[in-house]
Amino acid sequence: MSDHSFTTGFSVDRTPKEIFDAITNVRGWWSEEIDGGTAEPGDAFTYRAGDVHHCTIRVTETVPDRKVSWLVVENHFDFTEDQTEWTGTTITFDIAERDGQTEVRFTHQGLVPEHECFDVCSTSWGFYVNDSLQSLITAGEGRPNRRGRPPVPAEDPGAVRDQRKASTPTEKPKVVSAEEWHQARDDLLRAEKATTRALDVLAARRRRLPMVRFDTGYAFGTPEGTKSLLDLFEGREQLVVYQFMDNGPEHYCPGCTWFTDNVPSTAPALLAEQGITWMTISNMPLAQIEVYKARRGWTLPFASSHDTTFAHDCGADGGFQLSVFLRDGANVYLTYTTKGRGIDRLTFVTSVLDLTAFGRQEEWENSPPGWPQQTTAYFPSTMPLRAKALSFGRFR
Repeated sequence: MSDHSFTTGFSVDRTPKEIFDAITNVRGWWSEEIDGGTAEPGDAFTYRAGDVHHCTIRVTETVPDRKVSWLVVENHFDFTEDQTEWTGTTITFDIAERDGQTEVRFTHQGLVPEHECFDVCSTSWGFYVNDSLQSLITAGEGRPNRRGRPPVPAEDPGAVRDQRKASTPTEKPKVVSAEEWHQARDDLLRAEKATTRALDVLAARRRRLPMVRFDTGYAFGTPEGTKSLLDLFEGREQLVVYQFMDNGPEHYCPGCTWFTDNVPSTAPALLAEQGITWMTISNMPLAQIEVYKARRGWTLPFASSHDTTFAHDCGADGGFQLSVFLRDGANVYLTYTTKGRGIDRLTFVTSVLDLTAFGRQEEWENSPPGWPQQTTAYFPSTMPLRAKALSFGRFR
């Protein structure tokens, strides 16, 4: 059995005490249906998710503002052959101050890819830690399982998919005459044209941005061997880089996966005809990238920036970002970057969904009452190898 136990984490602009207090408030971020003590060594509590999962956990260590450790003393799954897979495993939260922020590192020691429950449990932990716990720390309110309601995210790996399929609208657009429809469509078209012209103005400003000299002394790992930043241009004048997040061993960013799924396989060749090279770069080790590419069926060019400061120097740090570079001989310049909503406007499926009557069907959208909508938090911040990205989810 491998020693690749599940681990994840995040950094926030909060004090170690605030984070420690949030972690020990387990009902505030994991489940309201937790019974027992959760704060002191020797405390024991039970967790239950309907008939799907229940376990008993004992607090084994607490170092105020630095560490919390648990031992799973009893466990039952109803969806695995070995219903006790968690039994005897340990769960640890390490808290440390780094670079002006506080880092939380979560490790479920003993939850390894060989376990039948790994995909479901690691996806769920990704949500509870990176979404719910982080929200409790930064916004004062987590997203725990509510008493008497199904777990969020569902502990059935197909439940999110099935819920989306089953989410039929209770309302539909109003039926009107052809004349009324054309009038409404013309009104919207005028607004669309105004927005298009506004985007043209922004594009003109973008073309007038100054640029900044960028270091070229990076060593990127590629299937063809080590390459420099200049090598990645492949002799062309411009280079566009998508920085794919590194979520650690065995785990992947669903937002980056969704974006990469939406890049046409023909795009690099079409861009090359315009003197532009496309490259996806990640801090993941090259071997991990190659495994994920094969799993996804991607043929897009990838490079690894593992053990370099490239992502940090671009401004992506631990997140995702699109960066545009211009080459002048042996000199490289950074001309543009974007992230967040600047990324999702580039994806084909997301853009088509925005044209449909029901949109993306996520709760953050301003849709009429009765429109089908999924809770955005169902799309966690990290997912295992065999999971599927359904949208940008929480990376919006």
